[in-house]
Amino acid sequence: MKFDDVIWHDGLLQSILVARNGQDRPNYKVQIEADVYSNAEMVERIHIAITFGDVGGIVTAVNIVEMIDNFVHGNISNGYKKGDMSYILYFCDGYVEITAGKVDITVS
Repeated sequence: MKFDDVIWHDGLLQSILVARNGQDRPNYKVQIEADVYSNAEMVERIHIAITFGDVGGIVTAVNIVEMIDNFVHGNISNGYKKGDMSYILYFCDGYVEITAGKVDITVS
């Protein structure tokens, strides 16, 4: 699954984690977990984990009160890839933009 293939609208953000990765030459990774719809019919959500590696930057602003208020119906409004290495998720009131060299999406 590719980032642009995910049906982001009305998804539910579960977590955002920023962590150091590696010992000899440390870098950072960002992991986002979300429940998103599996198809355009929007009947059932699936759990995905997105791991961004070789992170060059992260910018975020999130209004937690709005995220909680919109959790049942979906607090993710849209997501897309911008250019070669920039990934953006828009929330009901906020966003996260990650610049990364690697992206891995797993479905569980």
